[in-house]
Amino acid sequence: MPVCDGFAVATAIRESTYLAAVPIIAYSSLDEAEVVERGREAQIDAFCRKGNTLHCLFELIEFMAPVGPAGT
Repeated sequence: MPVCDGFAVATAIRESTYLAAVPIIAYSSLDEAEVVERGREAQIDAFCRKGNTLHCLFELIEFMAPVGPAGT
């Protein structure tokens, strides 16, 4: 991200009155240890490494923010 990185965005989301409860998934090519360390500080909820299948990311999204059938 040109202006700020995803960790800064995650921190801003957590500081927001309206967005603080939104689940945050880091989707990154960074080393897992770095994401875990910096993600803990930014209060990121989960991590999926770029290069994995998108199925991995979709499963995390479904787990973190399940969507019920329309109208429920």
